[in-house]
Amino acid sequence: MTVKLKVSSQFLSELIESAPNRVRRRLDREPEAAKDWSLQQLEDRWRVQVGEETITLHHEVITSLDHVHCTCLLAPNCFHILAMLTQLEVSIEDATSENEATDVPVGKVIEDDAILVTAEQQVAVLEFHRALAQLMQVGVSNAGVIIQSGLLRAIHRCRAERLYRLAAIGLQIASGIHQFRSRSAESNPERLADDYSHALEVIHHLLHDDPPSSMWMGTSRRTQFPIRPRKLHGLLAEPIITDSGYAGAVAYFLGEDDAIYSAADVRPGDAQLARSAYSGGIEIGPLIQPARRLARNRFIGSDMSASENGRLGRGKSIKLAQQGTSSWDDPEIKTRFERSLEVQMSGIYSLAELPEDVRPAGWDFAFLTGVVLGASGPDLLFKSTDNEGNDCHQEIRLVIQNENEALQFRENLRMLSCAPGLKLRVIARFNLFEPTIMSPLAISALNVNDSQDQEEPQLNLPDSWDHRVFLGFDELQPNHLLKSQARPNLIPKHIEVHRNDELAALRRRWTALLLAGTVTNSTNKTLVVTEARRLERAGFSTAASLLMNLQSMVSEKETNSLQNFLAISLYLRACRFALAKSKLETTSH
Repeated sequence: MTVKLKVSSQFLSELIESAPNRVRRRLDREPEAAKDWSLQQLEDRWRVQVGEETITLHHEVITSLDHVHCTCLLAPNCFHILAMLTQLEVSIEDATSENEATDVPVGKVIEDDAILVTAEQQVAVLEFHRALAQLMQVGVSNAGVIIQSGLLRAIHRCRAERLYRLAAIGLQIASGIHQFRSRSAESNPERLADDYSHALEVIHHLLHDDPPSSMWMGTSRRTQFPIRPRKLHGLLAEPIITDSGYAGAVAYFLGEDDAIYSAADVRPGDAQLARSAYSGGIEIGPLIQPARRLARNRFIGSDMSASENGRLGRGKSIKLAQQGTSSWDDPEIKTRFERSLEVQMSGIYSLAELPEDVRPAGWDFAFLTGVVLGASGPDLLFKSTDNEGNDCHQEIRLVIQNENEALQFRENLRMLSCAPGLKLRVIARFNLFEPTIMSPLAISALNVNDSQDQEEPQLNLPDSWDHRVFLGFDELQPNHLLKSQARPNLIPKHIEVHRNDELAALRRRWTALLLAGTVTNSTNKTLVVTEARRLERAGFSTAASLLMNLQSMVSEKETNSLQNFLAISLYLRACRFALAKSKLETTSH
């Protein structure tokens, strides 16, 4: 379906609960029955043809029976309507009026970043917890429409009590359940287990922290806070093209407070919308400029604001003026490139512990200096150096950030592979689990204003690019690379010695438990004991204990099983980060 129709979570749960048992049983047997039904958009409605019957949808967000009609004699309690609506994206309604300040978490504020959870919110949290416990008992594989209905009802109540983070995670879990049960190509069981664990983590903080941080409550909209920096240095522009149908561009800035900020124009649309945002206009306060200029200019302002994750505000009171072009040789930006990769990595991993939506803009940016080696398959091999050009013995594999054909990432990396020896500064997105693999977003010549060895390749960029290339948008031409080769410098792929993933058994059984449930899950106890002993021998004694606890969860009641499931999740996350750090430290020596 190409149309983004939605259905209210409350209405869908009520419809499921009122449906006859025979209809619910049929939908459990055929969860993807409506997947290929023909949907036709008319002027003010949508029509779905199902054999000789016709379903008509009268609103983009279905919130009541007034918005849906079926010609079937059994309507509205028919299989056609229920099957159709369970295929739509679930929407949660904002229970507050437009005049209320929904950006501020509700509850007694007792510190700048802490609130007291109200009694009504505690009830909603416990209802959500019970819905998760029921899901754990039966498992995702057996989570029929009744289990899903209970989850949707809990999601709606959390939203009504302004528990925005739980409501949002709940929708992700509900979507993951539907994808898994309908055998969708987008189904990702491990991501579903991560979402489930994240919900348990939020619940734990809301119920047991004294007091909990407002971060665990979440907000319905981005709250804007006053920010200190008066100066913003343009860093880079990045295209946004998502699988969910959104596109646009985001410009990043470095503030004089050493924090990274962003401004974006991202809307429903295709790749052309990304190009339009790059060459069109993005709004910051009274200023509107295309992303290609915003990311290359320097600004000074007052009365500025930004969200918790660094998104710059657009308030009318903001004053902002351009102060010429920015440069990666500006002291504020140059300092970032002078930090060792180990120092940068430490900061990135500390921010990775935060929920995704509160991580600051550019939290995973790595500022690299080094030299191009050549192409290894579709990747660009890059050897890092310190800021003075001394070899750091660290090879980085630069990979394509976005494969969309409308973007320039692939062709630009191919062009750069024709210039072995080219000295560059690179801003790349760090890979938490494979730290020697990064996704480059922008490049600039190292020591732009210094004389260089004329035998080495050099960048010869248009003046309008201001000495930097935004790899997703700007297209490198042969004349932009002096002293380059006609063809890529091909480097044979290294024979990589893959480490055994000692924790694979624990991760696999952890995910499988959520899919099968504690009631129906059956495992080979002898095999589990063998795997636990293998973990002990490899030095993972905690993992061995958690694996044995996982086995015992099959016969336990909900409280212990959910606590153990969350403990395994936190342990696996900590281990993956620690092992990734050690991998980078090993390869750099």
